[in-house]
Amino acid sequence: YTLLQINATLIVFNLLPLPGLDGFTLISPWLSERTLRFIEQFGLWILLIVINLPIVQRILSFGINCIIAGFLQLGAMLYAILY
Repeated sequence: YTLLQINATLIVFNLLPLPGLDGFTLISPWLSERTLRFIEQFGLWILLIVINLPIVQRILSFGINCIIAGFLQLGAMLYAILY
């Protein structure tokens, strides 16, 4: 269960649209050059601020819990089919 939590956390965290994370590559084509430079220059600070905001923590927790619930349901279905 702990490994599932870690993986779910990494999935959700990696989808944040911040420099260095995969989510940033999803939004970067729609950003201006000036915005891209600003975000890349201050990306670490933006990341530190964003992940410490309570609303972001709630959203991340919701995403993580949804992924965990989905995997647990899938495991229960596979167990029911196999045994």
